[in-house]
Amino acid sequence: GLAIVAVNVNESKETIQKYLDQYPVPFTVLRDSTGEITQSYNVEALPTSFLVDSTGVVQRITVGYSTAWEYQIPNLFSNDD
Repeated sequence: GLAIVAVNVNESKETIQKYLDQYPVPFTVLRDSTGEITQSYNVEALPTSFLVDSTGVVQRITVGYSTAWEYQIPNLFSNDD
């Protein structure tokens, strides 16, 4: 199974909700109001994407926007090994 979670930084709850009302997404969006999450993962630029396995180990980090995730994720989870 794959779970996608987004973390919003620096936006108010109201701003996030207004955006999600206009552009709904099929995944959970969390809010990092204190910067604790971005600090703990050493995020230096937005967006930054993390692929974390089921044991909590970060397998891949992508800084910036990349359409490559669309193609990389299925390959990372293939059962051809």
